[in-house]
Amino acid sequence: MRRLRAAILFLAPVGLAYAALALALPLVFAGEDRVRSVANLAALATLPCIPLLFLLGVRSPLAVQALGLPRAFRIHKALGLAFPALLTLHAGLHVYRFAKAMGLSYPLAALAVPNTWEMVLGKAALALFFVAWGAAWLGTSGRLPRRIWRPAHLAAYLAAPAAFVHALFRGEDMTRGWLFAVWVVAAATWLMAVGWRAMRSRSA
Repeated sequence: MRRLRAAILFLAPVGLAYAALALALPLVFAGEDRVRSVANLAALATLPCIPLLFLLGVRSPLAVQALGLPRAFRIHKALGLAFPALLTLHAGLHVYRFAKAMGLSYPLAALAVPNTWEMVLGKAALALFFVAWGAAWLGTSGRLPRRIWRPAHLAAYLAAPAAFVHALFRGEDMTRGWLFAVWVVAAATWLMAVGWRAMRSRSA
């Protein structure tokens, strides 16, 4: 019973966020540009993943109690593969759209994307997430020593707030209805995960 309660508490915020995303699908696909809609959906799908990855990564007591430590590690590792794939899909499809509209090659289109402040945050978040992911992949496969890959993996703590701000100010219709609910639930859960991690570090 205790394990079931832990599983419900652990998964409830993520479930709420994805339920809100499902309800927001008509808004996501409201326009005629299907490529843009899919690109935006890929980004939206990553938002609830961020707090989930953090909770699993810091071995939250709820996560460990609900899943067990080995399963929590396996899920963290699996999400660590799905997450960069969704980010790549999001960025790649937008570069494709920009290249097609401007008649540019893909590398030039990637460089020519407007550097507004929220886009700079988005690019920084993307780069930092890939640093964190690459460090973990190289470290857990034995290609990097722990003293190097663990600090580099902490780049995710800089990437996450940049991603949430980018999503809120750059995301189309992000402050409307169920889309805003996705953002609020994901951001609040991430803040709680980081807060718990900070308190645990202070008491250690």
